[in-house]
Amino acid sequence: QTSIRYYEDSGAVLGNGPLPPEVGETTTYRLIWTIDNSLHNLEDIEVSAELPPHVTWVGSATHDLGSINYNSSDNSVTWTVDSLSSDVPNIEGSFSISITPDADDVGSFVKLISGSELSATDSTTTESLSDSTDSLTTDLEDDMYASVEGGIVIE
Repeated sequence: QTSIRYYEDSGAVLGNGPLPPEVGETTTYRLIWTIDNSLHNLEDIEVSAELPPHVTWVGSATHDLGSINYNSSDNSVTWTVDSLSSDVPNIEGSFSISITPDADDVGSFVKLISGSELSATDSTTTESLSDSTDSLTTDLEDDMYASVEGGIVIE
């Protein structure tokens, strides 16, 4: 799963800056990747995505396992995990990104991340596994507190 949040489920603030996003003002969001696993152990797990050119990597990466790395040459983020036991129901990795909308963005949602791609190997069957998620915008569909304020850019 991939989600973009401004608030935690409890209502605590994860982001920074105006919400809804405003022209010329920087708003920071938290991107959260969640890997669910219950069948077999997994190995060589990689989750990756590209940030659009107008999105800035802020950092503050956290992860239950593995490491999250940002590549500035292609504006991509990759989370790698050597192995995940089926005894662990899910793990999470997250990092912060920001945007500073311009006048062309007024009245629209801004794309925050391209679709995320997951690849892994099932340790029992040795089969390659893959999954993907759609791109996400300032719509913040998974954030019940932010959805009240809206994600459409204003002046």
